[in-house]
Amino acid sequence: MAKILNIDSSTKLASVSLAEDGNILLSKFNGNQKDHSAFLHPAIKDVMAELGVRFDQLAAISVTGGPGSYTGLRVGLSTAKGLCYAKNLPLILVGTLPCIAHAAALLEKDEEAWYTAMVDARRMEVFTATYNYQLEEILAPSAQILGADSFTNFPNKKIIFAGDGSAKFQKTTTIHGSKFYPEIDVTQSLAQLSFQYCTQKKFSSIAYSEPFYLKEFQGR
Repeated sequence: MAKILNIDSSTKLASVSLAEDGNILLSKFNGNQKDHSAFLHPAIKDVMAELGVRFDQLAAISVTGGPGSYTGLRVGLSTAKGLCYAKNLPLILVGTLPCIAHAAALLEKDEEAWYTAMVDARRMEVFTATYNYQLEEILAPSAQILGADSFTNFPNKKIIFAGDGSAKFQKTTTIHGSKFYPEIDVTQSLAQLSFQYCTQKKFSSIAYSEPFYLKEFQGR
């Protein structure tokens, strides 16, 4: 039985959860992005205490690695790395975009659809990538300025748009027949994906892992 502590502070909704074999036992959430740094450590302490689980009982600690909020990514990864170093635990880094796409696939359950994850990058820009139902990459992660004609070059493909960046696209797109999940919770997906990574021993370097910013910070 693999217990994994999962941390996500890459977007507007932060979460801390403890899962066993990919199934969530307990989770805590914070919806105020400015408070993510103050939220994480108390939430981790509370989750562990409420379940009566010690750090030496964990198989690993996982964290979403981006793209997303620059501050949120730094806070999440530094928290995870610090705990892994102090407690001698493996670090698992899961991409934010595949995590969002996986969460949408869990809701939609359409094996023929494509799943486009969108993280709000302010104004009309998003960090985005597209995956199939098996989470194989169709369109690589990129920063895109959204317009009415974005993603219209796949006219015969059902595309599911998910993530906080998809809300503004829903208002402007000319695409018909697709679904949108702008307020999507990735907690279950992170738990499942981190368990898969743990089973495959797909661990990241505690010393050298860095957030996947996708685009350099411009002080906006």
